[in-house]
Amino acid sequence: MVRIRFSQALNRTTKERETTIKLTNEITVRELINKLTEKYGKELERRLLEEGELKRFINIYIDGEDIRYNNKLETTLKDTDEISILPAISGG
Repeated sequence: MVRIRFSQALNRTTKERETTIKLTNEITVRELINKLTEKYGKELERRLLEEGELKRFINIYIDGEDIRYNNKLETTLKDTDEISILPAISGG
């Protein structure tokens, strides 16, 4: 069961801080976002993607590793992975 954690910034869209999805086979992060969009609506997709790619300020980690250092949205997931979706925070 893949465990997905959302930052507080996404709470307005997801209405929850975490969820799980059962995988029957390996899927990509892009496919996971499609499944999450089915569950939470198009607003989540608009918050995460721009022109089909991950927005610059959105960070997705699989077991603590940034997907930008792997295959980005084409990174494959296993049923035991823990995913964190976090918008970058800035301030000064």
